[in-house]
Amino acid sequence: MSTIDDVKAENQRNYQKLIVALEASQGILNLLIAVCDDRNLREILINQYETELRQQDFLTYRVRVRTQDPSLRYALAQLVAKENLQPDKSAVITVLGLDELLSVKLDNPKSDQDKFFGYLQWTREGLREFLFPIVLWLNEPMLVSLAQRSPDFWSWRGGVFWFTRESTSIKTENISSSQHTLLKSVPKEIGGLPLEEILRLISQIEAEGKEAPLLATLYDSLASSYQQRDRSSQDRKLAIQAYEKAIALQKKLELKADLASSLENLGNLYFELRDDVTQAEDCYQQALELYRDIGDRLGEANTLQAIGDVLQFLKRSDEALSRYESALQFYREIGDRLGEANTLQAIGDVLQFLKRSDEALSRYESALQFYRDIGARLGEANTLKAIGDVLQFLKRSDEALSRYESALQFYREIGDRLGEANILQEFGKLQDNPQQALLYLQQAQNLYMQIAHIYSQSLNLLFIADAQLNMGESNAAINSLNEAATLAAEINYTPLQEYAQARIAQINTPSSLSVGIKERFINFTQKRWVQFAFCFLVGLIAFLLLRR
Repeated sequence: MSTIDDVKAENQRNYQKLIVALEASQGILNLLIAVCDDRNLREILINQYETELRQQDFLTYRVRVRTQDPSLRYALAQLVAKENLQPDKSAVITVLGLDELLSVKLDNPKSDQDKFFGYLQWTREGLREFLFPIVLWLNEPMLVSLAQRSPDFWSWRGGVFWFTRESTSIKTENISSSQHTLLKSVPKEIGGLPLEEILRLISQIEAEGKEAPLLATLYDSLASSYQQRDRSSQDRKLAIQAYEKAIALQKKLELKADLASSLENLGNLYFELRDDVTQAEDCYQQALELYRDIGDRLGEANTLQAIGDVLQFLKRSDEALSRYESALQFYREIGDRLGEANTLQAIGDVLQFLKRSDEALSRYESALQFYRDIGARLGEANTLKAIGDVLQFLKRSDEALSRYESALQFYREIGDRLGEANILQEFGKLQDNPQQALLYLQQAQNLYMQIAHIYSQSLNLLFIADAQLNMGESNAAINSLNEAATLAAEINYTPLQEYAQARIAQINTPSSLSVGIKERFINFTQKRWVQFAFCFLVGLIAFLLLRR
């Protein structure tokens, strides 16, 4: 559980981002969703932004959806007609009462919620006439239902802003596992504005020569918007540039909390494709110092875990373990079960790398139980895959395949192509038949290429080369190894590059060529028709000899 200070700091950050979205959405329809289970806190926040906006000559209105005929469009139309609200007026409309709609049918064929979501799914086009920012206040269960039952309306949201109860520690046990799983997939958007509007506002503020906190927030939101797009290499570059501009302003204006968050996010971007690990570590270290300075324990734990990830990637396993153990202690103290599960899994990865397999399995099993308890399906899939890796290492192939198949089903259900590719790669490595192995590995390679994961492409090409060698196709194997070395060079990952080059040199030596011929001969003799022909020939010779 997060401390009250941590929760208040996060609520304040989200409130500031909501204010930015409201101020910048005048003259356009922007559907903003505020999530808060604490009605007292909700009322405080609404009063706060209404007071702040009225001081800037905004009109503020509240509308409550009727329980008898719960149509959002009808409620808004009634308000606009009653107040004669014109699009040229700066106004904000707050919508309440949505989480009071009954989910049970009573004596009616449809419940209040059934009617509301039925209207809402076909409401989007009908809202175009309302050129104002509209804030819908919901609790978490209602948010889950909205995302599930009105996907068309959900896709039009301008942002989701989360506010957590401050008076007591957070408890989520009352939410079902299926709801918890969906909540994990609901992005906690921080921008709340369309990309074009963010760019327009940045241009406007920069033209006025201002260096206000608002500009830093907009650059941070711009980076997040680029991250949430199709994740092309160009979007990624633009996201990095936007974070760098946000960071420069946050340093100048001494916005420590925002600066720590931006540095952590930039570190994630650098580390994501493993193409600039040194930069990632530097960003994480700076963020860690800031989180410690401002007393943000959750931020400190998250950054310690991220640094551990970098150190393990660099094969500095003892240092990685130290960071993970520190992060684990923080997560346990603040009651963050997901953070605890993620760190247990990471510790298991290091222990398996150090060939301490029994200890690794113990950590993985603990992590798996946490993930199942909180309904984190991606974490469950990742841990099943990790357990499969250990079992494969221990030569318990049938058990490994069982875990991999369970993980693959999860990955495909949640649309995680990287996870799916990793499992297909493991299937390929477990095959005795090199042709079947190559088939799985090529499927994995196609997915790695689709998501532009260069490190995984390079590593997978090494396995492809092994399968090709086992099939006696040394030229194809050399081509795969050359491609692997080229990709490794692109991300400056010397170990993979040097290994691929060493394998090429080994294949080109005379002894390797003779080994290749031997392998081709063995593979040839293992074909069924060859074995049948050989047996027939031996039998024929024996028959002729006996007739003599």
